[in-house]
Amino acid sequence: MPTLLNYLSTPDPDLDRSRVRKGPNTFNPAWDVIEETREWTDFTYPHMMEMLSEILNRNYDPNRLDMPPPLRGHVPCIVNESTVTAVLLKWQHVIVGRALDLASRRTNTVSWSLGCYGPLTDASSDWAGVEPDLSSDINRIPGDTKVSGKWHTRLLRKSDGHRKEFFKPLRQVNFYAQLANSRYAYVISDKELLCMRRNISEYEGVPLSSQRPVRGARQPTTPDMGVSRITRAPSIPSASPPFRVVIPTRPQHFLSPERQPRPRRDSVTSRMSAMSLDSPAITLSPPGETRSSSSRFTDNGNPDVNEGVVEVVVIPWGENRPGHLTINLALFWIHILAAFDVDLRPSYPPLGRELAEAYGLRAPARRG
Repeated sequence: MPTLLNYLSTPDPDLDRSRVRKGPNTFNPAWDVIEETREWTDFTYPHMMEMLSEILNRNYDPNRLDMPPPLRGHVPCIVNESTVTAVLLKWQHVIVGRALDLASRRTNTVSWSLGCYGPLTDASSDWAGVEPDLSSDINRIPGDTKVSGKWHTRLLRKSDGHRKEFFKPLRQVNFYAQLANSRYAYVISDKELLCMRRNISEYEGVPLSSQRPVRGARQPTTPDMGVSRITRAPSIPSASPPFRVVIPTRPQHFLSPERQPRPRRDSVTSRMSAMSLDSPAITLSPPGETRSSSSRFTDNGNPDVNEGVVEVVVIPWGENRPGHLTINLALFWIHILAAFDVDLRPSYPPLGRELAEAYGLRAPARRG
């Protein structure tokens, strides 16, 4: 019998991109500036298996696995964002949605849903991660759909204007994550999936929130972003992003006590605040008590929180190499992570077996 891992490894469908429309991406100067990213180093296939092997290696009767029918007619022909969404709903959403449903019998999950099921204040994301039974409309992981004619990672290797186009969707989905008070977000297109993890900077600086205009005020003109230095893409295929954006660093100072970020919610992360990444043990409440409760983002939130450089990982459409994340696997995993904790912190415990045991995703290893 097939495992959940086999099911989520179902290949992405072949698409016709001959009619893809090009043009600028949606943009709002109220969105916080993002000028650089860094690699999300532990969002990889081996780390996923450390966390989810007991769930992913479980066998299922094939009749319980919803296999999408082949895409026929005009459906595989990509034109704009709507046609990308149509493909996702007929293929990836069927598989990932069913896998999350089956996993919910064994652990916390959220459903991968359309954004209308997780409304945000003054905005609407294309996708939302919400309670499976819709008992709450809190969006724990917002996502946005783009078409490859407008957005792809190759933009980073082109002119300054192209690089600005690359960052627009990241700024957009980061804004949605702010409204949702979520650590996670993603951008998905007909060519790739970019998963994002946000954090709080430990250093003094001008908070991103200070650049956000007061709502209702006249919007400023689009800021002119500085030129970033781009390193070449790695020559060896990897599940890591094919880029690293670096900007000149400014002098930084540690936050003074009165400017330390204030806890946003009483949650797993606030109870773990004293734990460093290299601590020998992780102490959490029982799995049933580890889900934090998101609250709505408002302009009256904590203005002193300075967001750090976002971490990203990119998974290409059609990825099928052994030991690499596929789009389905990445979407499944990030929704599992969002089910447990979405609070922002300066750093996070490594993704792996120890965190999985703390979340109740796998049995504790025998000691001695």
